Amino acid sequence: MQQSHIDPKTIQQAMTYFAGDGVEFLVDDCEQLGQVTGPFDLICSFENIEHLYHPERFLHAAGRLLAADGILLISTPDRTSTPPFVNGRPKNPFHMHEWYEDEFYSLLSRHFAGVKMYTQVETTALRSRTAAVSVLSQLLRWHNPVATFFLQRRPFRSRYRQLWKQLADLAAPSISDYPVVSLPVATLFGTSAFHVAVCREPRSPVE
Repeated sequence: MQQSHIDPKTIQQAMTYFAGDGVEFLVDDCEQLGQVTGPFDLICSFENIEHLYHPERFLHAAGRLLAADGILLISTPDRTSTPPFVNGRPKNPFHMHEWYEDEFYSLLSRHFAGVKMYTQVETTALRSRTAAVSVLSQLLRWHNPVATFFLQRRPFRSRYRQLWKQLADLAAPSISDYPVVSLPVATLFGTSAFHVAVCREPRSPVE
């Protein structure tokens, strides 16, 4: 049985932490978008469509709400970078769907006449930093395991955790570690993590 993921409590949290001038939060069904009327020049949907039971319904609703020259900017995880499916479904229990690049393009093209595909990559530099910090952490622990053991005990525990956090922060990602680039040059930057598409000219009715 399908269960709704519409959660008013999440909207309340958003209003508490992210409120601002000109910002409005609404409880709505993404497959219907019945609480807004449009037309909108831009609709953004980042890492949302994979959570929907019927993604095509969202695409149709978004197309209906766009202005004549409006744009749907949408992203979703690249299936090549997610764990293999389990029993024909995404391993992530919160994902209803995941798509390869050609599959996602095909889905979008059924609802929009103009679809331009990009990819958001995880850079090679980030992966290298992460691997290097992991190796360094292991070497430090192996170098003096007795000291490591005692430093985890009180009264040293707090300072110990702070030092290791500072070490881990060397691999912390930044915006520059996830650039959005065109498909032909993606491998020069790193590994594809998310499909990103710019969609124009909604098909009405859906062909």
